[in-house]
Amino acid sequence: MKQAKRLDRLSASAWYYISESYYKRIIDFIKEAEKNPDLLNTTKNLPADYGAISVMAEMLTKSFLMGLDRSTRKMEFAEPTAEEIETLPYAEAVEYLKKRDVLTKVDYKKLTAQLKFRAFTASRISDGALLKRINGELIKSIESGEGLKAFLEMTKTDLLNKVGLGNAGGWYWETVYRTNVQTAYNAGRMMGYEQDKPYALELVVIDDARTTDYCRQYAGKGFILPYSDPFWRTHIPPFHFNCRTTIRAIYDQDELPESWSSKTNLARPAKGFGKNPVMNDDWWKELDSQVRQAKMYGVQGEIEAAKEILIQSGARSEIVNKLETDDVIQQEKVLADYYENVRSSNNKEMIQKIAEHSGKSFGDIEKIINHIFKEKHHFQDGRYELFGTDEDIVRALERLKTGEHTDLDILLLNHEFSELTYMNNKKYNIYEIAHAMANQKYNWQEALKKK
Repeated sequence: MKQAKRLDRLSASAWYYISESYYKRIIDFIKEAEKNPDLLNTTKNLPADYGAISVMAEMLTKSFLMGLDRSTRKMEFAEPTAEEIETLPYAEAVEYLKKRDVLTKVDYKKLTAQLKFRAFTASRISDGALLKRINGELIKSIESGEGLKAFLEMTKTDLLNKVGLGNAGGWYWETVYRTNVQTAYNAGRMMGYEQDKPYALELVVIDDARTTDYCRQYAGKGFILPYSDPFWRTHIPPFHFNCRTTIRAIYDQDELPESWSSKTNLARPAKGFGKNPVMNDDWWKELDSQVRQAKMYGVQGEIEAAKEILIQSGARSEIVNKLETDDVIQQEKVLADYYENVRSSNNKEMIQKIAEHSGKSFGDIEKIINHIFKEKHHFQDGRYELFGTDEDIVRALERLKTGEHTDLDILLLNHEFSELTYMNNKKYNIYEIAHAMANQKYNWQEALKKK
């Protein structure tokens, strides 16, 4: 398939730099271990190579942009333009897509931060996985009496083959890096389709000796379903490691089949695969399995720090950015305006985003927002009025809106819902009493002090 070959070219262009980086770092580790064999019995990781991470980030970003670009071309099988994104220097590829107005469909700043984070996460976990693999080989060599010299005398190709990065790819490259490229590509396509919804989607399978049984169930029969079908919530490729299946949008009603494809007796995608990237915008995030691996290799702290730098700081809302000032009067004005805007709006978009990111219902979040901003409350001193402004609450809600929230922010939601539930009971309808009752289980303010 033409698109598969383009992704192969993109992957191959990054492989040279990244594999060279691994070769140099592994050789340096072997030299260190030759002087100090105790290194082989530690959990030491390879040092990060930020140049290689940047190359991977550019590879993923180009892949995403290729998918986004393709989704804007309704004639899916038209001849490619003279400008092949995967062969252009990164900056030129971005400029080309700006000229075509492709980048107007996404928040490019947010997108690049997400792709950089995904690249950093995959790269640092790969550093640990590949070192663990070569470490096992080194220990065997020492136990057999051969020592480490033989590894230092290996050709670059032989050494890279040992860790699955040889032959312009290798099994590890195909499994990890190529899968990330495919994920980014199809994320780009789906985000483009969401802006200009087609009538239907079709799974396009490369049917050859490498095709898995899972993907072969869709091959050769034109598997087509309406774009709105719930099937696409959980069946967007890649479906497994090394998956080459892609999707095609159908905008021409004449291409629609007389009847839709059957969904019965279909196997499920591999665990962690198939999720539609436009549903929760979490396709770029660290998986539970990656967290376990990162902790094993001692890089989870680095990954969390990268998330803070790339995502949480970059995703700060305009409101939060305005709060980053030493001018107390300006801060108070920003908070007052924020509360007024929420009180004068229906806040459906805000409530929906917080509900999606927190896992709570729309109705519960709506009650919480009304409780904090819109409803008057009885106080012990006889006052009956709205709550005053609270900077910590605003910051928490803004993080919940972007999906970059913490456990502390979820604790706030639990506290507020518990508090409003007590206040709806005449026995506890004084704010201070309901607040104290809610604190027995959800003491957000105390937890905030300890942070």
